[in-house]
Amino acid sequence: MNITNNRAAKDDAALSEIDKRRDKRAKFIELGEKRVANAIKALRLIGNLADRNNYQYNKKDAADISKALRSELNDLINKFKSSDSARTTSIFKFTDS
Repeated sequence: MNITNNRAAKDDAALSEIDKRRDKRAKFIELGEKRVANAIKALRLIGNLADRNNYQYNKKDAADISKALRSELNDLINKFKSSDSARTTSIFKFTDS
C-alpha cells in the first residue's frame, strides 16, 4: 500500500512539474505576443518622426535615435543568446541636449 501511495505521489509531482512548465510557456506566449506587438507599434510611431513635413531634425538626431534603438535591440538579442538576463538601464537623450 505504501509503495502505491509513493508511486502516486511521484506521478502527481511529475504532472505538477509538467503543468508548471506549460503555465510558464503559456505565459511566455501571452506576454511575448503582446510585448512584441507593442514594440512594433512603438517603432512605427518613432518612424513617423521621419516625416519632414511635420518635424524638423538633422542627420545627427536621426543617427542618435538609430544608435539607441540598435543598441537596445542588440542587448535584447544577447539576452536570448545567453542565460544572463541582467537588466540594463538606458535612457535615451539626444546628444546635443
